[in-house]
Amino acid sequence: MQIFRWAALAGALSVSACATAISGSADNVARLEAARSSNPNSQAPVRNLGIAYFKATPPRLADAREALRQAAAMDPKDGVAALYLGLTYEAQADLPAAKVAYENYLAVGKTRRVKSQIQARLATIARRENEQHAKNAIANERTLSGTPGPRTTVAV
Repeated sequence: MQIFRWAALAGALSVSACATAISGSADNVARLEAARSSNPNSQAPVRNLGIAYFKATPPRLADAREALRQAAAMDPKDGVAALYLGLTYEAQADLPAAKVAYENYLAVGKTRRVKSQIQARLATIARRENEQHAKNAIANERTLSGTPGPRTTVAV
């Protein structure tokens, strides 16, 4: 179910010509790795390699994260890199990092439909973070409930 959620959002990228032209096939990954090696200071091959790693079967999320972070650093206004970086972080269950990447896409991205979907993803992430905070608070409460308070404490 988790994979389906971010895969559905990735499917929304079909609007972007760049994203649809990139596959995760082994041949394409090898071609993009060679392109990055021949021109390591060019942002587009690094971003495209990150997308290919993300789309690979199985996804190479650690490699995608590194390539997309590098691409985003090379061009902070690249919405596609920000979007795929958010998708990668979300697939790795790093919700705070996904949130930052998605917010960056909202600031620099150009596709209204994708922005709308990102806003929905941000709401889902916020809900999941709140659930985790509540679980942590309950777990912390359980550890405190067995500890008696100081003698000067009055329970109400």
